[in-house]
Amino acid sequence: MKTKLTKPTMKIFTIVTRSFILLGFFLLAATYGNSQNLINNPSFENLDKCPNKIGAFDEITNNWLNASKGSTDSFSACSNVVPTGNNFIGNQEAYDGDVYAGIYLFAENDYREYLSTKIKKPLIKGKTYIVSFMVSRAEKTEFAVDEFDVLFTQKALDQNSSKFIDVKQLASSYEAKIVAIPEYNLYTKSDGWQEVSAVYVANGTENYMTIGNFRSNVKTRRLKIINAPRKAAYYFLDMVSLQEDEPINWDQKYVVDNLLFKQNEAIVDCENNEQLKRVLLYLKAFPEKNIFVYGHTDAVGNTYANKVLSEKRAKSVASFLIENGLNRNRVQYKGFGDSEPIANNRTREGKLKNRRVEFVVSESYTDNYASSTLEK
Repeated sequence: MKTKLTKPTMKIFTIVTRSFILLGFFLLAATYGNSQNLINNPSFENLDKCPNKIGAFDEITNNWLNASKGSTDSFSACSNVVPTGNNFIGNQEAYDGDVYAGIYLFAENDYREYLSTKIKKPLIKGKTYIVSFMVSRAEKTEFAVDEFDVLFTQKALDQNSSKFIDVKQLASSYEAKIVAIPEYNLYTKSDGWQEVSAVYVANGTENYMTIGNFRSNVKTRRLKIINAPRKAAYYFLDMVSLQEDEPINWDQKYVVDNLLFKQNEAIVDCENNEQLKRVLLYLKAFPEKNIFVYGHTDAVGNTYANKVLSEKRAKSVASFLIENGLNRNRVQYKGFGDSEPIANNRTREGKLKNRRVEFVVSESYTDNYASSTLEK
């Protein structure tokens, strides 16, 4: 069982950095996949021994630290006490391998748990990075939260408390910078895994990365999911990644990669398009930025029908962005029909390329081409 918690009186000061930028969403997903993961033991598989008790994470997990006195958990398929699958707090198989970690992001009396690690090499000033990990809400706890925090520091955290880490109280020598990763629909998924990701521009002092909740109970937005004995929000975590990539060019037009429309069809799979997910990630990080979406067709059919079809294609992408948390006022779209081909319409391959959607990300609120907005 967890140790009894005491009541704190602290308040958290959240340093919300605006040092975000979308990395390389115009690159193919395969290119990004080849980047080096700067996290050692990202799936927590490398253990000194099989966990035989609750709260053993820092004792047995190589390359990971406990940032505080909170008793972070290690779950493994080898364990009868804290197994993957059905365990004391939920029921989930590992996302990658046979092991995952578990932490409280919200609990009575401001109790918290954290995952902390030394980055393989210090981050480079001005370089852009993606941080991501998979999470699953433990079903035997009452709440879901709307935000994960990632804290970058110059030196390791070692707080002599099981309360939330008050970033305001950290010495300046920590060079602390927080990336807040909100989810407009909250992190509620418990029957599978949900990705948490954000973009970050380094200041060159980052040596350690810590995942958790650096806000007090009062400052933590949460939603009651079920009535449960544990009045808390607990999450399993797996597959942590920190990778460098390249920034985009503002006001440049990009074709959405791997978004292939069949002839005369406007519906396409946006949910699994890595480029669109990164565009969404960027737009959430920079609320002053807007996106203009352009639809196109091949030359088959009449001009009017192609104009209508191309607008439907642009709208399908715009709708995806809005349905995933983007304010509709930041999205404009327009169809160009077959008027702007980029390939030969006399070949099958050329027609496929011309059936496309393009986008531009800009600080502008208006665009000479994209004048349509989604209906309220």
